[in-house]
Amino acid sequence: MKVTQRTSCATRRNELSKEERTIKNKEISELLISLLRNLNLTISTLTIAMYMPIRSEVDITSLFNEFKAVAIPKVMNDTNMTFYSIPSISDVEIGSFNVLEPISEHPMCPNEIDVVIVPMVGYDTNKQRIGYGKGYYDRYLNTTNAICIGVAYECQKVEHICINEYDKAMNYIVTEQGSI
Repeated sequence: MKVTQRTSCATRRNELSKEERTIKNKEISELLISLLRNLNLTISTLTIAMYMPIRSEVDITSLFNEFKAVAIPKVMNDTNMTFYSIPSISDVEIGSFNVLEPISEHPMCPNEIDVVIVPMVGYDTNKQRIGYGKGYYDRYLNTTNAICIGVAYECQKVEHICINEYDKAMNYIVTEQGSI
């Protein structure tokens, strides 16, 4: 079932035009900042873990300079990833799975990160997410007390995701239509 949902959600996301995604990315970025402010978090003092978008994922990289520190993930082996602090959005190189990864020697401990922004292939109203199926984020999120915020387009929503014991629910999910 999860494989079918993953395929269906990715297909709907991929059907959005570049122009639609650009508009929705801006809306999601604005709503994400609004959510953080509503949580009484001071944006400029946050250490945030975000991702470098691939394929047609939500692109929130325009927010990079809003935060005190930004970390992005690097795949370490077949099961684990670590977030590394990067001083600039350009401090990246092609890494595992053809994804931009940090050029950095400064790994962040999970307790140093205030908020983790998580990419999603799909999600439901119970704040469960579908990723690409390798479990990197679920394993990482189970090591941190950071606020976990998934970002996706509204078209990626499904009625219910079948979860397993390793799946980690988001604290919040932000789409172009708001947050849950």
